[in-house]
Amino acid sequence: MALNRRELCLATIVGALFSELSAPREAAADDAKYDISYFWAPNIDDVLDYKQQVEEALGPLSLGKLEVVAGKRNYGLIQHWDGMKLTADALAWAQSRMLEAADLDKAISIKHNGYEPIYNVSFGVGPNLEALKASFGKVYAALDESARSDLAIEQAESGKYALVYRSLRRRTEAGNLAKRYGDALRGKGVKASVIAYGDNDQVYGETDYLAQGGALAPTPPRASPKPETNRPKKAPARKGGGAPGLEARIERHVDGLRREGRIAQDETTAWVVYDHETGEKYASINEDVQMPVASLIKLQVMTAFFHETRRGHLAYDAQARRKLERMIRNSDNNATNWAIDRIGGPRRVQEIISESYGRVFPDTRIVEKIPAGGKAYGNVASAHDYSRFLYGLWRREMPRSEEMLRLMGLPNRDRIYVGVPNIPSGTLVFDKTGTTARFNGDAGIIYAQDKRGRRHAYTIVGMISKASRAKHYGSWGPARSNVIREISGIVYDHMKRKHGLR
Repeated sequence: MALNRRELCLATIVGALFSELSAPREAAADDAKYDISYFWAPNIDDVLDYKQQVEEALGPLSLGKLEVVAGKRNYGLIQHWDGMKLTADALAWAQSRMLEAADLDKAISIKHNGYEPIYNVSFGVGPNLEALKASFGKVYAALDESARSDLAIEQAESGKYALVYRSLRRRTEAGNLAKRYGDALRGKGVKASVIAYGDNDQVYGETDYLAQGGALAPTPPRASPKPETNRPKKAPARKGGGAPGLEARIERHVDGLRREGRIAQDETTAWVVYDHETGEKYASINEDVQMPVASLIKLQVMTAFFHETRRGHLAYDAQARRKLERMIRNSDNNATNWAIDRIGGPRRVQEIISESYGRVFPDTRIVEKIPAGGKAYGNVASAHDYSRFLYGLWRREMPRSEEMLRLMGLPNRDRIYVGVPNIPSGTLVFDKTGTTARFNGDAGIIYAQDKRGRRHAYTIVGMISKASRAKHYGSWGPARSNVIREISGIVYDHMKRKHGLR
């Protein structure tokens, strides 16, 4: 019987292990220990972005938990194999077959030295979630404003909870932060210490904390909003050369990136910016161009799933809640395929979208589940589809809109807030990202505060599609994520002037 690719990979590893165990130790020419390396970059956010893609591609073939580590100058993504070079090479070869099938970069073996784990700051660990929630506000007030969005209550594999500031620092740096924040919290019943980064699920964060005060209630518009389908008005030419409109600023920035080679000639970008308060669309660039939107298609899957629950055909029980949380927050492909199967398969999902939400998603075509490794190129949609969806969602016109917003508000490695230096802490974000070696995108709503504390919502959709797969996804994906962050920063500056945002 012929072995499939995964069985062949596992057989190769077993063979390598047998060779290592049967080889006389004194005959070994290299007694150093080796790990598996996947990606290195000077920016830890780039490593965290890539980690999720590698985990999805490898699945059970990872044979262990992937770790983010700090080297002398860069951060890296590795698996602690701690074995001989022979077996490390065999595992790297086997995993590379899976990674390449998902359009990701190869794995290599690397000597186990020269890097260390990264650490967070802990403000309490225990089984009582409510007690940690009670401490959350005290810690939130003590943190620097730029750090507040990284405060979270995580659930560890042991079942306990931990209130942590996700500092992602080397141990010495994290220790210094723990001392500083511990001093600030003295006398308030909260102590600070260093804790190893665990990549745990977050169960409570900034959005949950701010939502307790009604922060998620949409601000009534000053006037009746115009339909989302309107096009941005072209600003008249200004004498003396005034500041260009937002759409022109985005186009000019993208043109500059093309000249610098940061966006290739075979890449198409699409951008939509819509102000939910005024009803104005400030940018619509290539918004109706269909693209293979990767994990952004999970928003349509979520819509179809909640459509069926509203009709009583599916139950939104504890299992379904966990699956959809993983689908939206973690972009888990297995959870997505579970939801698609429950709905009735890709064809049934498309039927629901076409028949009940055709005006929202007219450019959407869903033809497949998420393939192994996440290399999904068959499902397509447009930036305008997502802009219309977010318009309807914010007006509470989509099925189970409040739950959709909760799911999209769960923390993730977004590209429209996280890593955008000019967007302040306390800004709420409801979004979904998508990435393959041919696509990078984010679609979401930014809910920002002005200087008086009033909130203003706007949609931003950014999508970059490549005609052929990137040769080095490990560098291409994070670089395009940063392009979206740059545009998001430009958009926020525009909205800041428009609404007097912080």
